[in-house]
Amino acid sequence: MQVELILIAQLMRNYNSYTNIYCVPVGTLTFNWYDTYGDGWNGGSYSVTQGSATLTSASPSWGSSGSSTFYVSGGTPCTISSTSSYLVTLKFYRECGGIGAPNGDWESYSIDTYLDVFSPSTGLTASLALMETANSGNEITPICPGYNTNCNGGWIPGMQEYIYEGILMLPSQLTDWTILASICCRNPGITNAQIGGNSICVTAIINNTASVGCNNSPTFSQKPVPFLCAGQTYCYNNGATDAEGDSLVYNLVSPLNNHMGGGFMSNNPVPVVYFSPYSASNPIAGTTMFDPVTGNVCMTPNQIQVTIMAIRVDEYRNGMLIGSVRRDIQVTVLSCSNASPMLSGFGGSPNNVSTNPSSAEYTFCADGSSPINLTINGSDPNSSNNLSMVWNNSIPGASFNVTGNNTNSPIGTFSWVPTAANASTKEPKQSA
Repeated sequence: MQVELILIAQLMRNYNSYTNIYCVPVGTLTFNWYDTYGDGWNGGSYSVTQGSATLTSASPSWGSSGSSTFYVSGGTPCTISSTSSYLVTLKFYRECGGIGAPNGDWESYSIDTYLDVFSPSTGLTASLALMETANSGNEITPICPGYNTNCNGGWIPGMQEYIYEGILMLPSQLTDWTILASICCRNPGITNAQIGGNSICVTAIINNTASVGCNNSPTFSQKPVPFLCAGQTYCYNNGATDAEGDSLVYNLVSPLNNHMGGGFMSNNPVPVVYFSPYSASNPIAGTTMFDPVTGNVCMTPNQIQVTIMAIRVDEYRNGMLIGSVRRDIQVTVLSCSNASPMLSGFGGSPNNVSTNPSSAEYTFCADGSSPINLTINGSDPNSSNNLSMVWNNSIPGASFNVTGNNTNSPIGTFSWVPTAANASTKEPKQSA
């Protein structure tokens, strides 16, 4: 039997209270808490209740983690609906030389951060609180061994990833549940758009109607930290995958601003205003090529700058839009004396996939007995440079083995035996 519990947490650092309802099994359970800042809850408290009975409660003091055990003997039966309960993950990226990330939680509302869940068509809202995870705050800068970023006392721009998670309980089945998260403010060094007072804002849409059922949003396997060299072509792919195999359509869109002025934010974000000649489809000084099917973005910048761009991934099932996620990306263009490495296409041809975002598309039969074996050759015009080749593990059951890694010419071999289950019957819907 499943019974209903209520968790109430009051955090004194931001004077907010959070209430979450959980459906749990009968028996002995453990409530775990942690504080990434390490100073406890500063007079805050938590309690777990069942009906009018408090099963466990505390006001955690100094420390970074703790737990309490309690017993659930029975109560009002409940069930968890696959269309109402979601684990929400928000990832926030910051330059090490910029302002700090939110400490510990993503507040439902404050001057600096904003989080909201609502349905534009009905006006209904839902409650969501996100807490920082234990693996948050790591540096993710793509940097060669032996060099340091400004995250570790060096001069090279560095980036960190912060991760926040929470359980979202949706009160009804709707097609347009929207999760909005924004934080003030953007990098003042951005050169392609008006950013005075602008917040960083991302959204996601959930369709939790019965026709969709249990569904996962697309996830990104690549970090959004592209560093480009002026005068060189760079190709970037977010590596979006979908657990259910739904069709994904990529869209280059304008980043969002959710700042109303006076330090306030709303749930009605608007696109940032690009300076001419920049736009959502060409966010750099130079040229941009984009493929809405693969999501590949190939850019050749012609000057040093710091720009912003956004990619929205729409998820379709049988021609119906069932969700979307948006990613806001800061692109840093540097002056480089080093030539970019080269990759061949699958099977060794075409010679350089970075010059055409659609050049590495192949079609295969999925009969369960015909293996796919493709090679990708790496090379570098600078003979003294060594290359490291990796892949994003986005295809279950496939393998990617690299010979000669960390040399000037590594070779990657992709192997996979697709079955009929891998042949999607869903027609991708192209964006307008």
